[in-house]
Amino acid sequence: MYIRPEDVLSPRDKVKNLEILIKNDKEDYSIALLEYDGTECVGVRWNTTNEEKDNIGTPQSRGIPTWFILPKEVAKVYLEKFLEEKEKKEKNLKNRIRLYLNK
Repeated sequence: MYIRPEDVLSPRDKVKNLEILIKNDKEDYSIALLEYDGTECVGVRWNTTNEEKDNIGTPQSRGIPTWFILPKEVAKVYLEKFLEEKEKKEKNLKNRIRLYLNK
């Protein structure tokens, strides 16, 4: 059974303000910015599914899907690269639009 990353809100008293940064389809991973126990964090999970075993992805706690919280040092490096790539893609899109408008 595939669990959508935006539906992974456990433990409910700790996970808030979930924003999915990367969402890949089944058999892949997701990365999210979230508030965990009152602290802004970056979480990761594998969205794997195996119909025979009802694998709900990893990590999980007692059969409930959860997020693995990256250490701050690792999260910082990831977010810096994420922003760099996002800005590059946006700049490329803006340039394509400008080229189109100037034809």
